[in-house]
Amino acid sequence: MKKIFNINKLNIFITFVIILSFIFTPFFTNLLFANPGYLICLDPGHGGRDPGAVGPTGLMEKVVNLDIAYKVKNKLQAKGYSVVMTRTSDTYLSLDQRVAIANNNKATVFVSIHNNAFILPTPHGTETYYSSSGAPYGYYLADAIQQRVVANTGSNNRGTKDGGFYVLNHTNMPAALQEGEFLSNPDKEALLKTDSFRNKIAQGIYEGVVNYLNKYGGGQSSGTYGATYDDAANTPTSMEINKTYTIPITITNTGTLKWPSTGTNKVNLSYHWYDTAGRRIVRDGQRTSLLSDMAQGQKATLNAEVLA
Repeated sequence: MKKIFNINKLNIFITFVIILSFIFTPFFTNLLFANPGYLICLDPGHGGRDPGAVGPTGLMEKVVNLDIAYKVKNKLQAKGYSVVMTRTSDTYLSLDQRVAIANNNKATVFVSIHNNAFILPTPHGTETYYSSSGAPYGYYLADAIQQRVVANTGSNNRGTKDGGFYVLNHTNMPAALQEGEFLSNPDKEALLKTDSFRNKIAQGIYEGVVNYLNKYGGGQSSGTYGATYDDAANTPTSMEINKTYTIPITITNTGTLKWPSTGTNKVNLSYHWYDTAGRRIVRDGQRTSLLSDMAQGQKATLNAEVLA
């Protein structure tokens, strides 16, 4: 007996993978002294009733974050960059408020400044986060900052990492979250008490931001990805289990950025099927690649190969 699924809907996802095979220079060179109106949003983490991490001797992360943010701000402004900060004093802000400040000001980039903690006192080092679900080019911003913070502080390089932080997922521009050092490590807490070490972290963030802007300018924030699709009534109303179906899907590039068809940043068509009860009935991760690059306004018809 054949098992048949009744089909309720087809969900189409145009997948933009933004992990380019680009390596930043290991040296800080060619500063942009005259910049074309870039606005950097600095987000000192925590504040007010939220102290963030607290070190063994009571050093509060919110205090360190704000001081580092001011140091970054001063360095950027000294070179002609515009800066907006989500908080300028020991005040509490929700994550939505932080995101709104960046988005409403149409910042070029967003950098959230934090320091780390763990339940054990031994971990140490610096790490910087981006979100693959956030605005394009966040990886490049985060990696540029990570490289320069490591170079300036000499801290253990814990890497550039993909993390689903709210502020990274909901800002409209390339965004990074930097974790300077571990307050939970007594030796690192002692360092974070010093103006000189905080300045090293700030210098690294500053250099990373400028390196990024030198390479990409406004990056993908100066353009947008957009897509529509039309299955032209080709979606079946029922599917037999373990049978493969080929569904023609016409997609249109409605954004301003070209869709690359090759390389590690290529655009894919992804799709999931749901039955009338709203349950997903096919395997995840199925994708169809573009046959060629697609410019703004261009259409293409792809065949979605779906195994029920």
